[in-house]
Amino acid sequence: MKKIIYYKNKTMKHIRAFIWLLLKYSKFKKILNEYGISRVKPYKFFIWHHGSHYFTAFTTEDNKKVFIKTGGKYNLIYREASVLKYIQKNKDKNSKWSIPNIVQCLEKGEFSFLAIEYIDGLNLSKLIEDNVLTPNNQIELLQQFNEICDFFFEHKLIHRDIRPDNIIINLTPTFLQVILIDFAFTVSDFKKEYNELQVVKESNLLYRLGAGLNPEPFVWDDAYSFCKVTEQVNNLQFDDTPELNLLKSKIGRLRYICEGCKKK
Repeated sequence: MKKIIYYKNKTMKHIRAFIWLLLKYSKFKKILNEYGISRVKPYKFFIWHHGSHYFTAFTTEDNKKVFIKTGGKYNLIYREASVLKYIQKNKDKNSKWSIPNIVQCLEKGEFSFLAIEYIDGLNLSKLIEDNVLTPNNQIELLQQFNEICDFFFEHKLIHRDIRPDNIIINLTPTFLQVILIDFAFTVSDFKKEYNELQVVKESNLLYRLGAGLNPEPFVWDDAYSFCKVTEQVNNLQFDDTPELNLLKSKIGRLRYICEGCKKK
């Protein structure tokens, strides 16, 4: 029965996405054109979810490739854009890790969208699958995980969805850079602008947020999640390194619990 429900929901999701393409895609492209974005193409149609749609395109002024996501069912573009701007403003320019750069944004409305510079790189899931990370790569990975945790702790932010698919790696023979993406559900107990999203508070979406790499449902601890991510790296070479021990020591110092959240 669960499988039947799963495939039924998946089919309905694809049908709704296809209807959106038929009825609204043309208008959406016109809006993007007003923001200086053209040559729009749908991106990975079958991973569209919760009304969020993905595209690639190019800026008309300088022909820069961009990645675009729409606000979706919960219209979280305003949250993600705000967090990205905050991090860009406050992040140490000498730190190796990075986040996407915003090109254009329409924060509210039916056609809200976020356009960011297209990131050349592979997500960590793919690198884990291909088992290509060297011991030195793994140490660099840990160092940047520690940097990210320190930044989040200093600014009292919790990403809440730390998982390999949300970690893009720019990898060369001499360089590794972590690019953290998808800040739509970032939260803070200490900043009003990033308090809990009431629109999703009672949703099953929060129950699943964290992909099982959080301590428990409705509890998030980014240091904990980063440690769980490292466990997935094949041929783990850093079982007892100073970098891993330092990361483990950060578990529990910044944690968020969604009080009142319930699984439907």
